[in-house]
Amino acid sequence: MLSGIFLAVDNLAPSKQSGSPGTPKPAEAFSFRGILKSVSPMLRERCAKSARAALTQRGIDPADDDVGPKIDSYCTCAVDRSLDEMSIGEFLAFRLNPSSEPAASKMKTIMQQCQEGIGR
Repeated sequence: MLSGIFLAVDNLAPSKQSGSPGTPKPAEAFSFRGILKSVSPMLRERCAKSARAALTQRGIDPADDDVGPKIDSYCTCAVDRSLDEMSIGEFLAFRLNPSSEPAASKMKTIMQQCQEGIGR
């Protein structure tokens, strides 16, 4: 399902903005952002699964102490902030090529801020 969303958004023609800078964006942009937000639980779960696997590879048991809640907190922060702070184009660019700019820099900043947030 997510692949279909990425394909649909990726094949959209860029929207033409008219009017003043305060003019609301077209409804289509909001509907795709809504779709992305609706799949955010799946993105959080993928993030958590990946984090648990990485910790296990390093010899850390993700079930120990408060590691699980920290993973959940980090993944919630990273997914929510990336969907809020990145444009759909940047989000898709990062999804397709994690080193593409400016998406990579934005995502790196988001990840650092979320990581710092769980350490408090």
